[in-house]
Amino acid sequence: ATPPPRPKREGSRIGGGGHQSPENKSLPRPQPMDIVVMTTEDVVSFGLRLVGFGKERQNVGRKLLHDRFLAFYGPDPRSVKDLLFDLKEEFNDTSFADVMMTLNWAKRYDVEHVLAGRWGYGEKYIGAKIKEIAKRIQSFFEKMIVFDPDLFDDREIHIISVDTFNCTTEEMRQTPSTAFFDHKSNSCGLKYEAALPIRHALPVWLKGPHMAGDKHDKTVFCGGTQETAKADRDQSALYFKIPPKKKGVGDSAYEGMADIMLVRREGHSKETTN
Repeated sequence: ATPPPRPKREGSRIGGGGHQSPENKSLPRPQPMDIVVMTTEDVVSFGLRLVGFGKERQNVGRKLLHDRFLAFYGPDPRSVKDLLFDLKEEFNDTSFADVMMTLNWAKRYDVEHVLAGRWGYGEKYIGAKIKEIAKRIQSFFEKMIVFDPDLFDDREIHIISVDTFNCTTEEMRQTPSTAFFDHKSNSCGLKYEAALPIRHALPVWLKGPHMAGDKHDKTVFCGGTQETAKADRDQSALYFKIPPKKKGVGDSAYEGMADIMLVRREGHSKETTN
């Protein structure tokens, strides 16, 4: 007997380098409601459905749902909800699935072939769309993270908490260097410096990237080493942004700058160390 013809699959991932539109997905995707009316619970539910946890698999505890969401996407669901709202307000064509795919890539750092299997798009579509969404998210940086000296009350002395954090990356093929070595993860990494106001809600500083093993936290903060004259240092460094008679709070990496940094020590109150 002649076997029946195989059904055609729209948007097949076989030879999936072609640009595929969302209408030609090879896998059926759950359609969420309008982004602007989504609750945090909606973000969790629809986000988990996109990565394989259908409604029937979400009949579990809230903590497990939350942990699964973080494992695939990174940020807390409330933060993702706010991000989706801001993106939709600024870019009306924002798609829930495209944003979640971008967050999934940023968290898991999978190659396009892996993402193609998980999300049902072709590799070219994935690469172009992730770059587009990532640039949209990045566009909020200068609007939302601003170091404004007028934010702080005259009575405030210790105004910000300062630290650096490292993000692991793949090896730099075009510019390989031991300076990228991240001793925290024993891999390749990039270093960023961040500052949070102690008595206010929004972050005020984010600078980077630096090669993870290239500069000490104190060097990043000061814009140069102690041997470098202040006039020759990077004047855009956080050291030069802190107003006179104000101080930051940091860990032992910031020793030796009592005029501008309070170092957390054993015996300090919880208000100081938290």
